[in-house]
Amino acid sequence: MNLMNSLLVLGLILLPVAVEAESKATILGKNSVTVIGAEVTLGDIADITNTTNDDLSKIKIALSPAPGEEISLEASQVLQALKENGISLSEIGYVLPKTLKVARAARLITMAEVRDAIEKSIAESGRSLTISELEYREPVKVAPGFSTLTAKLSSRSKARMIFDITVAVEAEEPKSFQVVTQVSEWADVPVAARPLRRGEIIESGDVQMARLNLEALAEDVTIAEKDLVGKELKQPISVGETFKARNIKVPPVILSSSKITAIYESGALRAVATAIALEDGIPGQVIRIQNEISKKT
Repeated sequence: MNLMNSLLVLGLILLPVAVEAESKATILGKNSVTVIGAEVTLGDIADITNTTNDDLSKIKIALSPAPGEEISLEASQVLQALKENGISLSEIGYVLPKTLKVARAARLITMAEVRDAIEKSIAESGRSLTISELEYREPVKVAPGFSTLTAKLSSRSKARMIFDITVAVEAEEPKSFQVVTQVSEWADVPVAARPLRRGEIIESGDVQMARLNLEALAEDVTIAEKDLVGKELKQPISVGETFKARNIKVPPVILSSSKITAIYESGALRAVATAIALEDGIPGQVIRIQNEISKKT
């Protein structure tokens, strides 16, 4: 009786004699199945006998669940799908469970696949980055089959990068998720080639390049040699030490109390006078000067 209660027996009453039953297609439903594709067909969920009609097994019953997930199908859903596909229930025999469990096959995207995609993205960017940690604790499930992974940088802080990962599986909708990585970036950074004193003007021979981890450097470290040459040191620096923006300055081209030539131009008018600088000045800076003769500032 338990077996009879678990099955929805529909159609068998339409087979009054054995001879007639043998001439009809018979559908024997399964209690649980695992499917691969995106659709659940009659051939997936039932054994079909006494028929040469291959199209019967191809009838779509429902959409498959997501990879790794499971859904329940009612016998009434199966019968309704048969009717919608022009199958007369009086012309077939069928035994269907009241509820059928349908699971979708899946495979897990491995950490190695994710790392490879991110490293490829980093290599294509031309940057010298090393992944120190990758946060991928819950493997993503996708449909079985050939798949490709692509990674695209979404956002970045100093040592933290977030990548958008897209998985494409043939005949399936792409699946996307995010992965957080901790990275170290290495680059050639200028350092002092010799001990330098306070007040020295930096020349090209005073600088050499060293391969350093940018994440370990102070925020204001100068990383381009062109930004150093010709600058004045505000603090002494040792061999191999990096140059910090707070410790260098543009040297003045005019010193306070020095005699200068002041030129005033307005249209066709051009006046030249000797003056005294009242403060240091660098190119582009506005400073106060005093006319040497009139003493006017």
